[in-house]
Amino acid sequence: PVPVPVPISCTLGSFKYWLPIQEAETDYHARSFGLLPGTYVDQFTYLFQDTLRNNLKIARENAGDGNLLQSMQDAHLWSWFQGLEYGLDTKLGEHGKQLSGGERQRMAIARALLRNSPIWILDEPTANLDTITEKAIVKTIRQATRSRSVLWITHRLVQMDYYDRVYVLENGRISERGRHHQLMRGGGIRT
Repeated sequence: PVPVPVPISCTLGSFKYWLPIQEAETDYHARSFGLLPGTYVDQFTYLFQDTLRNNLKIARENAGDGNLLQSMQDAHLWSWFQGLEYGLDTKLGEHGKQLSGGERQRMAIARALLRNSPIWILDEPTANLDTITEKAIVKTIRQATRSRSVLWITHRLVQMDYYDRVYVLENGRISERGRHHQLMRGGGIRT
């Protein structure tokens, strides 16, 4: 099979996963590796000039309103949602300009929760959030991905003790690796 590069941009450089083209053509692999919306969350969430409902259904087309509402609650968007005059039928405007950066970020997380893929790639998923909301969102993501594979790319070291492995990149290379507590004890750049 011919490998197909799937670039995942991050602030530290470029991460590439090589997926044989035959596998990329299957729906399962496309969903698993973020080739379809919903499993990849980054700090620059794209929202379409459409309704809230349709922007969420990008993640799971057959999701009912109950699923959409639950994903917004889980992504800590409920108080924002309750203030919307037209609810799920609210038009978000071009690129979601009516939403703050944090609200757009949580929309991406709501999509990921709806998708519920076995593999999640998160590139600075809490970059636009205040610290209280960030901790709550990290807890939500941890619960949702308990039996999932997660690649979390971040500069912010919030609750890193939960993860199996932490890799520290320095000048494009892995300079340290291990569990959070091991790296903290080791006196490396993370201390």
